[in-house]
Amino acid sequence: MFPYDWEMDDDVDEFVEAKMKDEELEGDAIATSMAAAITAEVKATKARYREEKLARKQRIEAMPAEELESLRTMKLIKFYPQNTKPDVSKMKTAFCNRYYGKAKQVF
Repeated sequence: MFPYDWEMDDDVDEFVEAKMKDEELEGDAIATSMAAAITAEVKATKARYREEKLARKQRIEAMPAEELESLRTMKLIKFYPQNTKPDVSKMKTAFCNRYYGKAKQVF
């Protein structure tokens, strides 16, 4: 196995040529089968991602309306330790994470 980043590497043929040169392999049959295997694996991964995304959407659609509303109107409060050492007052931020966003209050 070898790493192939399908999000960054657009051209499979260039990757296969570079890999063949690095591994000192020869033959069109090997290059063709390697390119086919990479393409098949990329398609399978993309299909899995699509299925996971569809499953998330279906889970959200299956939620009761009151639960969705409560998630939308949720207020976050972020607490920091009240210690004197180390002084974290200069590092306090309202940002929680990418899912919840910012806190309404920071203590």
